[in-house]
Amino acid sequence: MLLSVSINNLCTDEIVGQEFLKQHSSVIFEMQGPERTLEIPGSTADLRGQAAVAAAELDPPRVFEILLLQCKPIACRSRRYNQEDALFINNETKRQLEADIIEPARSPWRAQVFVVNQERKKRLVVDYSATVSRFTLLDAHPLPHIEDLVNNVAQDKYYSSLDLHSAYHQIPLFSEEKYYTAFEADDKRFQ
Repeated sequence: MLLSVSINNLCTDEIVGQEFLKQHSSVIFEMQGPERTLEIPGSTADLRGQAAVAAAELDPPRVFEILLLQCKPIACRSRRYNQEDALFINNETKRQLEADIIEPARSPWRAQVFVVNQERKKRLVVDYSATVSRFTLLDAHPLPHIEDLVNNVAQDKYYSSLDLHSAYHQIPLFSEEKYYTAFEADDKRFQ
């Protein structure tokens, strides 16, 4: 099935989501550019100079396998919020519950949330610095050399930039590790 999609306002947080990509065999965006149609194969293994667009399904990583032996649950004191932030926290937790990003928690852990104001936009942040982060060992993966990255990218013809909306919320967790992520928001506990 070929689907033609018209998007009037391309400056949004999300263009197409995982569920949308799973439902269609291909998607065409009318861009009104002077060049001929650019086709991007969706099942190409490793073609130099071409890219594949696909709905990624990630296996849960073992996030909490490197905890210190003396790890014990910590429940932080409740924070107070101004009325505007409290309303934002209430709305954001409702939205995340409906989107299956968070769920109610019954955990001895309890981190606190705070609101970050970013260019005309607010973001809910969970502060794990006083809870599970205190017991997490450093996972020091080596970073690639910038020169190697630049040399590899210089061989390509087309480039794209993608900033994932709420990127960490797209990574699933193992059920037995979710209770480490518990936090308090809107006088309730979630994970």
